[in-house]
Formats: sequence, C-alpha cells, structure tokens
Amino acid sequence: MIFESELNRLQLPFYSNIDEQPSAGEQIRYFLRDKDRVDIDLLLKNNGIIAVIETINIVDFQKQKKIVLLVILIIVILIISIIISGYIEKIMS
Repeated sequence: MIFESELNRLQLPFYSNIDEQPSAGEQIRYFLRDKDRVDIDLLLKNNGIIAVIETINIVDFQKQKKIVLLVILIIVILIISIIISGYIEKIMS
C-alpha cells in the first residue's frame, strides 16, 4: 500500500483492478504511464520497494485502424483495375 499512497501523493496516474490480479502471492499489478518512469523509479528507490517490471505493449488502435483501411483501399483499387483492364481487353478483341 505504500506504493499506491506514494503514487497518489506524487499525483502519478495509475490503474489497478484488484479483481484482475495474478493469483500467486500478494503481488498487485499496476498499469503506469511510460512517461512517468523516472518518477516511479525514484519512488521505488526512496521507499525501498522491490518491483517486478512487466511491460505490456499497448497497440495504438487508431493507427492500426488507419493501416487496415489503407490496405482495404489498395485491395479495392487493385480489384477495380483488374476488372477495368479485363473489360478494356474484351472491348479491344
């Protein structure tokens, strides 16, 4: 609880859901912002807290959505160009 109270004292935002914790031991999983890493490291050192660091890469869904839309657009353009070239070839023959 020292860790959580220090996070609150330093006004560092975090997320922790007690219902979704690992079942082994008394460990609590906190989700912290990467930009607060330096402050969190100092907090851990100053309070003698030993932490296990597990980094989960978070997917940027907006960026991923744009990429998927771009791929779909390219596929549609490719299909339309194949259909048009087949139609032109049929007219020329």
